[in-house]
Amino acid sequence: MLTSLYSIIAILKSLLFGDSGSLSDWYRQRSLLLGILGRLAQAKRIPLSVPEVAKLFGVTPKTVYKNIKRNEALAAKIQEILKALAGYILVPRRNVDKTILSLALDARAPLEGIQRVLAYVYDGKAPQSIGYISNLLKRAGAFAEEILNTISLRGITQGANDEIFDSSNSPVLTGIDLDSTYIYLMQDMYDRKGETWEFVMETLKDKGLELTVSISDAGSGLLKGIKAAFPKADIQIDVFHVFRDFGRAVSHFKKHVLKKVTDCYDLEKTVSKEKSWNAGSKEQKKQLKESQAKIPALVDDYDTLTILYSWTHELLSFSGYNPDEVKELMRWLLEEMNALASRNSWAFELRRELARFEERLPATMRFLDRLFAAFNRAARDVGLPEEAFRLLYRRSAVPKDSETYLELTRQALAVTGPERFGAAEKTHDRILGSIKRASSMVENVNSRLRPYMEIKKHVSSQFYSLIQLYLNTKKYRRSRLESRVGCSPVEILTGKQWPEFIELLEERGFWAEQTAKEVA
Repeated sequence: MLTSLYSIIAILKSLLFGDSGSLSDWYRQRSLLLGILGRLAQAKRIPLSVPEVAKLFGVTPKTVYKNIKRNEALAAKIQEILKALAGYILVPRRNVDKTILSLALDARAPLEGIQRVLAYVYDGKAPQSIGYISNLLKRAGAFAEEILNTISLRGITQGANDEIFDSSNSPVLTGIDLDSTYIYLMQDMYDRKGETWEFVMETLKDKGLELTVSISDAGSGLLKGIKAAFPKADIQIDVFHVFRDFGRAVSHFKKHVLKKVTDCYDLEKTVSKEKSWNAGSKEQKKQLKESQAKIPALVDDYDTLTILYSWTHELLSFSGYNPDEVKELMRWLLEEMNALASRNSWAFELRRELARFEERLPATMRFLDRLFAAFNRAARDVGLPEEAFRLLYRRSAVPKDSETYLELTRQALAVTGPERFGAAEKTHDRILGSIKRASSMVENVNSRLRPYMEIKKHVSSQFYSLIQLYLNTKKYRRSRLESRVGCSPVEILTGKQWPEFIELLEERGFWAEQTAKEVA
């Protein structure tokens, strides 16, 4: 059975004086309790030393020892008490608090759920009111915010930013470093206008944030605010969101074609069952003939759109083509898809999304411009022709067992020479791995944040700070990048060792501050 230290005092009171005594009666027996707790501390039956018992009662250790001697006559009673406590594991108040914090963050438990767990685990002896739990989370959140404010954001240059909405439809602004995965922003705001984003980013600039690359969806307020705060930043629209919107229109087109094919098939079955003398069958046969005449063209458009759409996916990945080639190929693809949409008067949704896709395309392709600019800088730094990196990039997009791969390798070797080829390969791979084209990391943050939102009608600013620090100090158990395993985002960002969340609170004096207030 588990219980808190304060519960032990209550047990002592009950065993010594019964349950009928008032609180004032208990305080009058303070010296007796002081002596008993001092004796228990000497016997190491409670997790306190004699000086700590003295601090708990606000007296000197000398007073504790004096009361121990005074109570030697109660040795038999003390033995009885020790026997009564034999079934208990004594737990300090801070351990109860740690349980609450772990349940709230690791288990994402609601306040009522935390209350029930405390009642089960601590046998009803631990503080377990909703008010106590809520106040603890608020205090821990405020403490977490103080810690977050001490962490410099210098070194963060590539960020993914987004907005998520809580149950009351209020926006929560989020941002993550694409290199270290450190979450530099998790803040609830009153709106998501450009001015709000600019204000938040200006605040983060005071902590050292200086974005040169920002990746996000096409939210107008977000794009406007980032541009105002970081005028020189390369602002890219996330590839995922572009294809999500465009893909819905393509899917709508396909579903329409499949419905037409299904309707034609059903009509064909109906006509085949009709009697020749049925007047209605002539009209249905006419409809069938018209439908059958249209189906081949629709199916052809279906297949064509499927292929063209897949090519746009390929071109907006690391396809091996340079930016000019991608632009030219994409221009042709858009012309073909627009012509296809125009042939089908009902495909208004596809036409609308093609226009939006074309409008967003330059900002979506920014990752390719950054990639080839990095190749150019690397070529100057290491004294190699830029063509070497272009050949290696084209090679990265073809199968390793293909003849094309071998031919591109031979061409790159001829440009670099055998002695510098390995270094060129490593530089190319490092650059390619550093270029980001999607904001999937911040979408991952949002997906981890949403469960906390779903268990609360309203999530306070302090609790967002709590979650932010918790996620930033949580160590990776596994990762596609081996260097991240065993490290937390804040460790990757700062290059220093950090304890995980609860240990960090204890190290920074969260409970020491609380104990000082209680003693006072």
